Amino acid sequence: MRFVTCGKMLVAGACMMTGLYAWGQQTQSPKVQGPSSTDVAVTYNELQVNAVGSSSTWLLGGSVQVHQHVWRRFGLVADVSGLHTSLVSGSNTGLDLVTVVFGPRYTWSPRRRRFSVFGEVLGGTTEAFDSSFPAPIYEAEESSIMPTASPS
Repeated sequence: MRFVTCGKMLVAGACMMTGLYAWGQQTQSPKVQGPSSTDVAVTYNELQVNAVGSSSTWLLGGSVQVHQHVWRRFGLVADVSGLHTSLVSGSNTGLDLVTVVFGPRYTWSPRRRRFSVFGEVLGGTTEAFDSSFPAPIYEAEESSIMPTASPS
């Protein structure tokens, strides 16, 4: 009885392996990337900065980039990245940077689509915090409306 059960399992396993092997041999037509596909990239970043009055410091972090195809070879891209160091050279403070940029991207792919070449124009903002920054030279008043007079 024991050998019969073992034999049945061996035959079932062999049938499954044969089916998987045959399924793996099928050729598939190449899939064409549609106009509404989305690409996501997660990267690790290193940035060397030179703080004023000290030697260089390395910031470490990462970023997430999302690209949405909009029309033909054009798309929109957004990138959010964050960088951190616990100690800036020459001071006892750290530094954190968060950058948010977005803009258009043009992508070109050859017919076989093994790789893509793209160009993008990105604009956005960078915020620095958790560090010491020099005081501003000019501090604006509470009111943003300033009276002006000009001679006529």
